[in-house]
Amino acid sequence: MRLALTAGLALVFSASLLLAHHSFAGEFDDKKPVSLRGALTRIEWENPHVFLYLDVQDENGQVSHWKFETGSPMALAQAGLTREFFRPGDVITVGGFRARDGSNYASGLQVRRLLGGQFNVTEPL
Repeated sequence: MRLALTAGLALVFSASLLLAHHSFAGEFDDKKPVSLRGALTRIEWENPHVFLYLDVQDENGQVSHWKFETGSPMALAQAGLTREFFRPGDVITVGGFRARDGSNYASGLQVRRLLGGQFNVTEPL
């Protein structure tokens, strides 16, 4: 009985972990590239992804709010992008691919900061 209960709980727990993550192709459209420059308003530095939030102003002065999903904190650190690199208020350019649903949500594959270093990578951060 204990073995069956333990196995059942392990199965439920592992299934919830699998559902918690998503594939790139399921979330983002590789035929919809974006490259946006804006003011960094917030950073969420948590596993399994780091999220960058930008306020992007268009040519008419309208501001849109964007969310970029990057890789894990460890992947960013290995690429040289630490918590100290990103500061709210910095103007950065982020390139990636837009969400399939057309919302202001995208993968973050390239990051350039106007003040300081420049980072270009060919795989998700």
